[in-house]
Amino acid sequence: METTKTKNIAVLFLFILGLSGLVNAGFGSTYLPEIDGTPTLILDTGETSSYFIYPQNSDSESRLIKIEITDENNLIKNKLEESYEIPPYTESDDFPIELKISLPSNVEKGEVFSIEYSVLAKEDKLNGGMVNFNPTGYYKKINVQVQEIKSNHNKIYLGIGILFIILISIGGIIYGKKNNNQ
Repeated sequence: METTKTKNIAVLFLFILGLSGLVNAGFGSTYLPEIDGTPTLILDTGETSSYFIYPQNSDSESRLIKIEITDENNLIKNKLEESYEIPPYTESDDFPIELKISLPSNVEKGEVFSIEYSVLAKEDKLNGGMVNFNPTGYYKKINVQVQEIKSNHNKIYLGIGILFIILISIGGIIYGKKNNNQ
């Protein structure tokens, strides 16, 4: 009896999701390694990189989505569209939405910034001719971390040391030839 009730609730839930069109939409994004459980993009100061959101649509009709972003440090440099129409049967890589993320040059090494975004789907019913967007349940937070500055001092010291050894060797050869000639 309990199993039948659970199955009925599950079928009803899937039916409601199907009516809302959310079952037909999916989303992916650029893979980032996780640091402390959060996907993290590591950049050098002043560096720009691309991060992509990949909407999918397995439905036979186009879907209209909107992306809302929280970027308190203004790291995203490109302007997103007001909304995106995702064509029918769109697969993950067919419709990339790019976020250009750029770190300023005055940030501290190891500093971490957060970017959050959520995807909203167009509501099928329009109120007073206005397009309404509802959350799809797709929300993601990524961190942008300033890479530790790599020092080139060791390479400089190594180069100076090699140059010094070469000069001493040349000097020794010249001094040795002078003493042999006398």
